[in-house]
Amino acid sequence: MLVTSTLRTNDGGRCATPEASLSDAPPDEAWSKRPGRPSPGSPSDAVLIVSRLGFVKFVSEHARALVTEYVGPFTDERLPSFLVASLEQSWHRRCGVPFVAEREGRRLLIRPLLTSDPDEIVLLVQEQRHPVDQPLRRHGLTPREHEVLWWVTEGKTNPEIGIILGRSARTVQIHLNRVYRKLGVETRTAAATLALPAWSTAIDRKWVREFLDFYWNIGFFRGHAGKSKADWLAELWEPWESGDSDSYDANRPADPLLLAQDENRVWNEDCEAGAEAGANVYVNEMARWAGIARGAFEPEDVREEWPGPTSEGPLRLHFKLGDKPHVVEVAAGEWLDLGLFKKLNAIIGPGGSHFADFPTDGQDAYLVVLTTAERDLIEKNRGLRFEFIE
Repeated sequence: MLVTSTLRTNDGGRCATPEASLSDAPPDEAWSKRPGRPSPGSPSDAVLIVSRLGFVKFVSEHARALVTEYVGPFTDERLPSFLVASLEQSWHRRCGVPFVAEREGRRLLIRPLLTSDPDEIVLLVQEQRHPVDQPLRRHGLTPREHEVLWWVTEGKTNPEIGIILGRSARTVQIHLNRVYRKLGVETRTAAATLALPAWSTAIDRKWVREFLDFYWNIGFFRGHAGKSKADWLAELWEPWESGDSDSYDANRPADPLLLAQDENRVWNEDCEAGAEAGANVYVNEMARWAGIARGAFEPEDVREEWPGPTSEGPLRLHFKLGDKPHVVEVAAGEWLDLGLFKKLNAIIGPGGSHFADFPTDGQDAYLVVLTTAERDLIEKNRGLRFEFIE
């Protein structure tokens, strides 16, 4: 990990003014520009309030996690001393130049925001993911020129880019002039317009790869005969490549929509299933639910007991788990009674894997079987919350 203090003058020796006041700071957990996923290069912001000596007055959970990961743990609810010293110098000079820590292609900026309270420092904690892809290399752009152009596409001014990169605004403009010449354009708007489509493709493919890496490591997309991880990457990437990726992020996170393609782990179906006497809908679906349960639920001798030919009144489902018989009642009717899963989780008992759902907008249901550790890992790393049905 590289830690640097960016307490330096910028843009002709003047201190750069803060980019935001506290009222302008994005809310905690504000991650992506596109629903459902963080965009590399976009900030993840959180707020931290400390005394002039570095003692914490308020810290969001996200801010604590970021500072701990990049800088080090809090000691007795106090920031590391070298971080306090750097921020105190910035505060004395009344400028918003941030403290910077870099790690594995990511950068953390801790920026003091000016307030009227002389005994308090409000800090905006920002994680920024560098553009590791360089889609314009064929035009001869260097890694630094890619980075400058990236921040131009993010709407940053030269002084702001200078603060982020630890360079003067004049140096930033020199890089931009070279970018213009190599791309054959004359303005930053023209350069950004040319760069955005190339970066969008690189970012989307990188995001799909990161998505697959994460879920593959916890057992998704495995066990499909003749289908490798590379095959899945090509299949999941195809909508972006064909220009049909809008369907993935229009109304809900992309993760559930991509995960639904793994029918060995996900049951995503319309609940209006025509459940009536003689149709054996529950018998058939119980086999599918067992298929996603990874051994946590393996019913045998499943049969439906209807109250009569009119399909009115409660339906009884009979099945065995091991040698133990079970009978559960569900509401009869055209629609599947999803309250059944509360009863199935109770039968499975504590510990291990259980049925969990993801809320949907329509009449379909979305079910997976997870352990508590898996559910928490998905929420922490992907921002996706499955709820156990209980």
